[in-house]
Amino acid sequence: MGASYLARNVAALAVEGRLVVIGLQGGGRGELNLGMLLAKRGVVHAVSLRGRPEAQKAAIVAAVRERLWPAVEAGAIMPVVDRVFPIERVADAHRHVEALGHVGKVLLALPGSEYSEYH
Repeated sequence: MGASYLARNVAALAVEGRLVVIGLQGGGRGELNLGMLLAKRGVVHAVSLRGRPEAQKAAIVAAVRERLWPAVEAGAIMPVVDRVFPIERVADAHRHVEALGHVGKVLLALPGSEYSEYH
């Protein structure tokens, strides 16, 4: 979530934890408590695929496919789903996300999809 979650993400870091920033949906400017980061011996690392050469992007995708995707397929790595809304309630889903009270993904389900009965 970028800047809007920076302070709470640093506060949530474990000692010697790493915060990886991969997007700026919550803004690009935030305040960083360096004292807290130092006390935790934490690391903030920012990454982006956008400006990389095509060959480097392809290598990253191949590495994810080889090293990470088997664990996803085996169910060892799963997303945290906070809530599922039927597609007809898209406005409610947006309000839920904007309220910042969720932990995990907020999904929109199409009728008959595997998530249509999930609450």
